[in-house]
Amino acid sequence: MVVRASINGSAFLPFMLDTGCQDSLLLKESVARELGLIPEWLNPFRSHLGILTYRMNELNVKLYGLDVHGGPSMVAELPFALDANCNLLKTDRYAGIIGARMLDGMAVGFDFKHNMLTVCRGSDVQFLHSGWRSLPLLKHRSRALIDVAINEGEPYNAIIDTGSTITTAPESNLPLRSQHQSAKIVTLTSAFETDWVQLSEAKVGPFTCRDIRMFREMPGTRNVVGIDVLSRLRFGINFHQKLIYIPDAETESPA
Repeated sequence: MVVRASINGSAFLPFMLDTGCQDSLLLKESVARELGLIPEWLNPFRSHLGILTYRMNELNVKLYGLDVHGGPSMVAELPFALDANCNLLKTDRYAGIIGARMLDGMAVGFDFKHNMLTVCRGSDVQFLHSGWRSLPLLKHRSRALIDVAINEGEPYNAIIDTGSTITTAPESNLPLRSQHQSAKIVTLTSAFETDWVQLSEAKVGPFTCRDIRMFREMPGTRNVVGIDVLSRLRFGINFHQKLIYIPDAETESPA
């Protein structure tokens, strides 16, 4: 999910809005230079990626005029783009990543049908309409979690991850390995072999989703619900009050 954002008065640049990533990242050194940022230290465990830490005395992030971090309370609607084939290793495509911690005091409505986000501060949730209801939301640090169940099995927690193009599940929740197909997954930090299976149905929170490709969990990571499934749904997340909003009538997603 790609939005255009400005940092401390910079030009509006393409950033990935990644609710599965805890922190925000700059992927272009040119952006850091434009902002006059001096690297504080190089992460020794990720030095092969060139991940630097910058210190800012003041941070102001705008999404098409909405002050997301710093500034007065505002509400805004902004367009986004879905890049289903994005490869974060090609960092020249994005200025950086806006992570979940940046959204901690916000409520965000996701309308994938019209490719629009509605973003507002705290409890001022103006994207709600009549017929919507709220449900408690679990969080892992700043990231939102949702229950997923396969074939009426035991549910498991997965991160709502707008930065992932795939959805994953624990191996123990998936059908027999004989039904799986192999795949190679590439992320910002690694590449590895895994496999996937086509499911006729899965329960994602209150939604019943049909015809889903589910990947086996990635080593050393939490399971995620990615854009391949999220783009079928209509929902809102209040990161501030730990609530998820859904329309009463929409508990079944299109295939």
